[in-house]
Amino acid sequence: MIKSFRHLGVSFCRNRIQLASITHGKVPALGALSECETSLENSQAGIHLSGNHPQIQTLVKDLSTLIERNKIRGDAISFGLPREPVFVGILPVESSLQGPTLKEHMRWELGQYYPGVASQEFVIDAVPLPDKARSFIVGVRRGIIEFLQSVAKQLKLPIRFVDIDHFSAEKTLRLNYPEAREGSVVLVGVRYGGIDASLIVNGELTDYLFVSGEFPQSVPTAAAKYLAHLRDLDAAAPGKMFLCGLVLPPDVVKRTQAETGIAVEVCNPFRKLSIAGQIYQSYLKEGSRFAAAIGLALRSE
Repeated sequence: MIKSFRHLGVSFCRNRIQLASITHGKVPALGALSECETSLENSQAGIHLSGNHPQIQTLVKDLSTLIERNKIRGDAISFGLPREPVFVGILPVESSLQGPTLKEHMRWELGQYYPGVASQEFVIDAVPLPDKARSFIVGVRRGIIEFLQSVAKQLKLPIRFVDIDHFSAEKTLRLNYPEAREGSVVLVGVRYGGIDASLIVNGELTDYLFVSGEFPQSVPTAAAKYLAHLRDLDAAAPGKMFLCGLVLPPDVVKRTQAETGIAVEVCNPFRKLSIAGQIYQSYLKEGSRFAAAIGLALRSE
């Protein structure tokens, strides 16, 4: 008999928190979804967060309320961070750099973006991309990690992952859409201030770029700029574009398809996901904003 494991995923969207619960058994099943407003300044205050920051109690209270109100039980919790308080990018590297040498080089690169800040203040993850000439790098300040660890401790839940929300949403996309596992697609994460855009080829991240712009009117233009960026790289031409994150008016989705010239679809995170609990109908109708939280909760290793 397979022992079930309940994993909670938490994502943030400016002044709101999204929470998803996935039960891992024979197949993963969505047990609960919830969200609430928060006064946590997760975007702008990220550089100041620490393991004893006073806003720890804000997040603990918000999450405790969501968990208790919805009678959610969890065995572990993970967090998806917005891009604002972290460093996310793709940098050129020599193909000979690997392992510790690659990470040390990435620390040096990070120091060029944050002069005067010791690279040891960041937890860095660097992954070479398939073209071997570039590497994907994420740098998260240790204070943010310590902040989230303190929150998880007070919730009495072990913390499993700290990820970037856009890349958590990729897991949701791969689960629900076979073309994201066997073809070339673009995932666009819509947020205030711009879009996160990534190219996924045969289930693997091969490119990422943040394109700034105002929500929602500039989303079509920003999406078209990303496709132009891919053409400049001579990257695999995507067959489809998926949107997640902030909910867009239907006319903006249509304009995005018109400006990009490829099929555009709003990601439905429940398309092939088993649902075991009672989910509000409004969440099911506009579920793309939960893509990151669901993707986090879907992770089992």
